[in-house]
Amino acid sequence: MEKEHEYKVLSKDAFDDKEYHITEKELIAFITATQVDKYAEIEENYKTDTNKEIIKALKDELTKKKLWLIMRDGLIVKRHATRIV
Repeated sequence: MEKEHEYKVLSKDAFDDKEYHITEKELIAFITATQVDKYAEIEENYKTDTNKEIIKALKDELTKKKLWLIMRDGLIVKRHATRIV
């Protein structure tokens, strides 16, 4: 799986957030690699707080919706629609 599909094996320490089990570094890397324009749009407003705002928006949305619905519908980061899938 690792070689054929480029899966990464994550250690227990990779999960920054113990409540939501989010690997912030991996999530932000995925978004910046797959949605460059949307990330740049959000970054124009939040500068160095961009990653923090994305993670905050995801955590807030997870209190209202299941992850698969967020992935299907996209994540709104303070007026900017960012699709995380």
